[in-house]
Amino acid sequence: MCQSCLGFITFLSQNFVLTNTQKPAEFKRAIIDTHSHFLAEYYKDNHYQQQLDRFNAENGSKVIIIASTAENLQAALDSAIQNNFYCTAGIHPKRLQELFEADPVSFYQKIDDEFAQLQKFLKDNVHQIKKRIVAIGELGISSDDEQVMRLQLKLVQKQFDLALKLDLPVIVHAHKKHQLQLINDLLMESQTHYKNIKLVIHGFSAEVKQLEELQTFNCYFSCNLILLKQSGNFKKAVKRIGIDKVLVETDSPFVTGGAEVSGPADVLKVLRKLSEELEMGLDQLNETMNNNAMKLFQIEV
Repeated sequence: MCQSCLGFITFLSQNFVLTNTQKPAEFKRAIIDTHSHFLAEYYKDNHYQQQLDRFNAENGSKVIIIASTAENLQAALDSAIQNNFYCTAGIHPKRLQELFEADPVSFYQKIDDEFAQLQKFLKDNVHQIKKRIVAIGELGISSDDEQVMRLQLKLVQKQFDLALKLDLPVIVHAHKKHQLQLINDLLMESQTHYKNIKLVIHGFSAEVKQLEELQTFNCYFSCNLILLKQSGNFKKAVKRIGIDKVLVETDSPFVTGGAEVSGPADVLKVLRKLSEELEMGLDQLNETMNNNAMKLFQIEV
């Protein structure tokens, strides 16, 4: 064989390997984690830095850092800026629950102060809204106590209205059927007012019918490893609602998936498990999940 032909074949062989092995591998790693409490305060020792290094090495995409109290709003934004991630701003229902259980007398003033701090933070950082701050939340219902649930719902309504004003999606925490029903009822009772609201039912594990009702609005739902292992409703929801309304998340470090410590890099485990459940190719599912997140949050990979 002539030397020039041999060289040409070598060239084709090298490029064929590059196209069919390296590129798909890179593509599979770039997965947006749409829900992670990825703040140093939630990690011991040097685990936070280890998880950050791991994410950058194994994924290199984006994380939406969930801020859930007035105290960690700034930390979430600072981390988002420093690491080229995104963040949310909101008051978690468990924060309200903790304040109420600690002192029911002073609770009302404390929660008013907390919401005022949230408003001030957003006003002071208005230039970061839609640039780094891409959603309001995590908000919702976490209690089973009637009085606490009513108080949580009032705070939900305040944050819904704030999100509408800023044209941002909301991240909803309502893992039980009766909790999500309170959210549904609030929205349906003021359907005209909330017609433009954008929602994510984070860690959906309630009834598919409830999710179908919320399709009146621009409603997405997300999954993590626990839900994929425990909730038979999730696969049914995907079939009924459609894959274009699904997001993947880790909810790290609170959901570990059996590991000692979890972080945003574990979103690949969620994607793989979802791929198995839906019998859908990993590459296609990866692309769909990223497109869904980019569309809802108006972000880039």
